[in-house]
Amino acid sequence: MFADSSTIGLTIKQRQAIELIVKGKTDAEVAKEIGSARSTINRWRNQDPKFKESLEARLTSLLLKKCNQRTEEAKIVAALLQKRLSKKTYYFVLNWFQSELAAAREETTEAVQKEFAATVVSSLNSAVFSLM
Repeated sequence: MFADSSTIGLTIKQRQAIELIVKGKTDAEVAKEIGSARSTINRWRNQDPKFKESLEARLTSLLLKKCNQRTEEAKIVAALLQKRLSKKTYYFVLNWFQSELAAAREETTEAVQKEFAATVVSSLNSAVFSLM
């Protein structure tokens, strides 16, 4: 279970709920797994400032982790591309990816997290192929 300073003051059930929510479970699924009512999960998500703050911190942490994973993937792709592309094209692609990464790191919403994870690598591939 994820534990850091943002989870101080939360109950064990609230910490479990956060982990299940970030894994994509619905409020009903979370409630069933932790033995609470769905309305309780909904109340935590919408009215409990500490729960909302902790959930946002966890989502942000996961987004940054995903960004770092994508950075490592991009470095591998860039190393492979460097052998096939001109230096100018290589640096264009590398700078483009770094700007995408910086923009994604500034966002903390769940929608951006999902979109970033699904599109950055495919966008990188599209950009590279359009330059060839």
